[in-house]
Amino acid sequence: MNGEDKIGIDLRQGLRNSIYDGAFAQIMSVLTSGIFLTGFALLLGANELHIGILAAIPFIVQLTQLGSSFVIEQKGKRKRTCLAFASVNRYSWLLVFAILLWRNPEQSPTSIWILVGASIISYLFGSAGGVAWLSWMADLVPQEIRGRYFAKRNMILAIVGVVVTLLAGKYLDLWKNLGANGEVYGFLSVFLIAVICGVISLHFLKRIPDLEKEKPKKEGLGFWKMVKIPFGDSNFLRFALFSASWSFSVNLASPFFAVYMLKDLKMSYGLLALVYILNEVSSILALPLWGKLSDRFGSKPVLSLTTLATSLLPVLWLLTVSSHFVFIIIILQLYGGLFWSGLNLNNNNLLLKLAPKENNSIYLATFAALTGLATAVAPVLGGFLANELRGTTLNLGYVKIYDLLFLFLISGFLRLVSRIFLQKVTEPKEKPVGRMIRALGRLGTLNVTKGFEPLLNYVYLATSRITDFIEKKENSMKNEKMGEDDQN
Repeated sequence: MNGEDKIGIDLRQGLRNSIYDGAFAQIMSVLTSGIFLTGFALLLGANELHIGILAAIPFIVQLTQLGSSFVIEQKGKRKRTCLAFASVNRYSWLLVFAILLWRNPEQSPTSIWILVGASIISYLFGSAGGVAWLSWMADLVPQEIRGRYFAKRNMILAIVGVVVTLLAGKYLDLWKNLGANGEVYGFLSVFLIAVICGVISLHFLKRIPDLEKEKPKKEGLGFWKMVKIPFGDSNFLRFALFSASWSFSVNLASPFFAVYMLKDLKMSYGLLALVYILNEVSSILALPLWGKLSDRFGSKPVLSLTTLATSLLPVLWLLTVSSHFVFIIIILQLYGGLFWSGLNLNNNNLLLKLAPKENNSIYLATFAALTGLATAVAPVLGGFLANELRGTTLNLGYVKIYDLLFLFLISGFLRLVSRIFLQKVTEPKEKPVGRMIRALGRLGTLNVTKGFEPLLNYVYLATSRITDFIEKKENSMKNEKMGEDDQN
């Protein structure tokens, strides 16, 4: 076996182990975040302040990636760094068992702060290790298959997340009637399962090769000089500003869609869980398509289409004032899952493309810091606006806008505005978005009948022409602006 064959085998095994690692890490993530972390916190007596802190932690700690990226750039050793941080991330959840020191943990104020402390440690080290993992994967996954590979990986992780959420929810229901502290023990057993799955994921993480030789990098470059490097890359900075402004626009309203469904529409938790699962199913089915489009046309064209589609989504929630709101919400969740899967996949892929191999970890860390800060601030401001808009009503005849619907409209408008930054980003070898839309209309996977084909072809052709026209106008305006700058 020659050296090239061995590298090929190591790569295939590494990509397979990355999927296994991701699957078990996803189980741990689902069981220690979201509805389970919130449910456990509420059981321990958490108030709005505690819930707000828990929600903000994952995003605030992304600022630490700047420090970990400096270590990586100076010392290399991405795999060793990632494993060290990931190990602390997994084992830190064992700290929640300290609440058993109290006889009635749900009545002790200290219990909730133990949970908050465990969350801070876990997310802190998970975030610090995340930049090493991204830098590692950027070199491991060949660019020509990156879209399809991460589409497959994300699809598997989404399926795992749906199954684990359903099973864990049913499992916790069994503990409710088992006497004093029964539900507390139920949550603790869930967290123990999460730690075990996290440790299993470490086993597969260790088996992934780091194809780049471990070597020191630029020993003499100081921290602040290294932090400034990404800010000198105008194309990358435009993309980072787009992602930060987009994250802010989305998270301004995203925590309040569930509030709107529960409080305003009086939906049950069971129905709420069902519509979210439909969103995940739609996402899973669409991921292979977005992966192929990304590899063929580039990530930016896919982002241009999916950001436009998801910008309209908050506005469509105005239709839920109808008496048929359940049917409308189901359609919106299927629609959202379809386009959000393509957006998330290609946002990550474009990040990996634009971050150069040299100093790529500091690029990834800067990106995470900017988007994390924007994402942490947005829901706090959104909560303030939600309180201020409570009781406000605007009757437009067919549509009545009130309370949180105003916040949804603001979010949709800001999403459209944030797309300005995306249009100014340049991706190597990107194809026109109009060409992608025309190709999308010819895909055999649509399985439409002959009677609908002429209509669909007309819609796709018209859409692609409009998109090409807008793109030409934007390029013309950009060239005129550059000409003016040259004259000045």
